[in-house]
Amino acid sequence: MKQGMLWYDNLSGKNLNERIEQAVNYFKQKYGEKPERCFVHPEMVIGQSEQDLSIKVVTDEKILHNHIWIEFPHVE
Repeated sequence: MKQGMLWYDNLSGKNLNERIEQAVNYFKQKYGEKPERCFVHPEMVIGQSEQDLSIKVVTDEKILHNHIWIEFPHVE
């Protein structure tokens, strides 16, 4: 987790997949690349399904609630 875009979304009416897809779409539009993975707080995935996502979801306690850290592709 070195370089990326931090996305804040506190709309509790949407599920995690919708929130991530909205962030990914914005990322693709802004940077012209499709990210490969994102990081979320572990409590955000409780009771959520990660199926049908276009990105790998990694949990990390360093990420604040309602935030999604989208990593730039090909960053080492």
